[in-house]
Amino acid sequence: MPPPIIRGMTQPDPKTAAPAVQRAFARKVRLSKWALFFERLWPRMWWLIGLASLFAGLSFAGVWTLLPPVAHQIVLAGFAVAAVAALIYAARVHWPTRDEARAAHRAPLRRAASSGVVV
Repeated sequence: MPPPIIRGMTQPDPKTAAPAVQRAFARKVRLSKWALFFERLWPRMWWLIGLASLFAGLSFAGVWTLLPPVAHQIVLAGFAVAAVAALIYAARVHWPTRDEARAAHRAPLRRAASSGVVV
């Protein structure tokens, strides 16, 4: 038996409800893809953040003025090469597939159901 209709409300049309559910699910999958991408990118960005922090620490300590000009240029070139390598490493993160996003979206529900917790 269908639920009673409250005054001012009508029963949803099944033809329009299905696309709305599909749009909501597509939005959740899209957000899940972005979350998975960020989870993959973040650990790779630590190399670049650490390198920038090391460079800033050496700069604040005044190490550059203590080095002879040739050593200064060699160390700066080393930092540049390391920065490019860290950027390439971070840029090689692949975009999650729809199946990975759907699996990540369902994983908490599966864990909760297997542990007997009602979500």
